[in-house]
Amino acid sequence: MTAALIEIIIRDEQSHRLMSHKELRLAYAMAMVRFVNGLVDREQKGRFAKSVNTLARHLGLPSWFVDLRHASTHEHLPSLTVLRQGALQAVSWLHDHYWMRNIKNAEQKEMMRQNPEIKVKLNQYKESRKTYLKDKYTGKNADPNAYVACIQGLIELMMQNDENEVIQLDILPLLLGVGGLVPVGKKKRASAEDMTVSRGLVELWSPLLQGLDDGFPQFAEQLMLAMISKLDTHTEFELNESLLDPYSIYVSFFFGKNQ
Repeated sequence: MTAALIEIIIRDEQSHRLMSHKELRLAYAMAMVRFVNGLVDREQKGRFAKSVNTLARHLGLPSWFVDLRHASTHEHLPSLTVLRQGALQAVSWLHDHYWMRNIKNAEQKEMMRQNPEIKVKLNQYKESRKTYLKDKYTGKNADPNAYVACIQGLIELMMQNDENEVIQLDILPLLLGVGGLVPVGKKKRASAEDMTVSRGLVELWSPLLQGLDDGFPQFAEQLMLAMISKLDTHTEFELNESLLDPYSIYVSFFFGKNQ
């Protein structure tokens, strides 16, 4: 549906009267009808049929999309101005509710597809180190062997593969994500008002970072570069700026930036 809507929009812009006013209205109207029907039909799962409005509301579709679909099917065709606006907003809705969500899911899967053992080892280290620190501060017999063994096991696992690739594709994304060096609890994170890192966070991760740096001399430099790239707001600003006009993204993708 994204491709169909974009194609009609571009044909409209480049038609130079090759398509009549009525042809354009029919093309836009059909695209909007198929857009709404294609979304709501798959949600029609119960024994009793639900109204298009109810299904659309469940999907988060603006109600006027349904009105446009109804008018295009049963009444006089909406004006070309209204249909053009509907197509542009439909592209924007698909961008926000389908493409961006799937891109994020794909990125998350990509992070985890390389070597799931790496995440297991990191989680084992985190839990065993937490146990050690808890025992240490409650006066119990704190045994470091468990978390030290996790560090050694992680280093051995990395040495069985391409070390630089594992660091770049597995270790760094996990360490710099939420649940790694970034605490899950927002109150535990550094803020603009207080840029200090908590003592608990330092104690939790220092042995692992030191162990990886001892095992792989390039690790510390790669970690710092990855952290700096996370702080580079220029790239993020450019991305957000392009998201303000999702239509232009699709045009560039389908037809090239020079068209």
